[in-house]
Amino acid sequence: MRIKHLFITAVISAAMVFSGFAPLSSTPEASMPADIDTGISSVYASTGQVNCKSMYKAINKFRTKKKVWQWKKGSKKKKYFNTKKSNKLKALKRDKSLEETAKKRAKELAKCYDHVRPNGKDCFSIYPKKFRYLGENIACGQQSVSEVMEDWIEEDETYYGQGHRRNMLYKHFKKVGVACYEYKGYKYWVQCFGG
Repeated sequence: MRIKHLFITAVISAAMVFSGFAPLSSTPEASMPADIDTGISSVYASTGQVNCKSMYKAINKFRTKKKVWQWKKGSKKKKYFNTKKSNKLKALKRDKSLEETAKKRAKELAKCYDHVRPNGKDCFSIYPKKFRYLGENIACGQQSVSEVMEDWIEEDETYYGQGHRRNMLYKHFKKVGVACYEYKGYKYWVQCFGG
């Protein structure tokens, strides 16, 4: 994993159905005017949603790859997927409601880079209520889908450093929405998972 992105990449582990966790970090933008819906700025010349549709293909290419793996707790044994019918992972389906959530979350990250929303609520408070399992991957600073995916794949990390990877491989996640929001030259990336 690139060292320059390590400090700004945050994670919530797979199957997140809990309410209390400590904030990771916050970087509010004091110069950003608030709008009513999200508490985030609205219009800037170098601000806006970035097309990241290729991320759907990249997630599923990784997720459905033969012998894709993640560390088991303790980082001594690997758990393999897609080696037989009983451990095969299906491709995640694009979900419009999760994509809209990802767009809002990516915009919120420009004001408060955290799994806690700028209004102080848990990130899952904005997710559609139709899902039993929820997960979120966030990142900041990567300039392309391939760069952020490389960081989230966390090939060289231990079990505790593979939270993004575990989210992408979690068997109970069936749907995903992705987004990228650019503000003042920084790109804020989000994957929202549901199952």
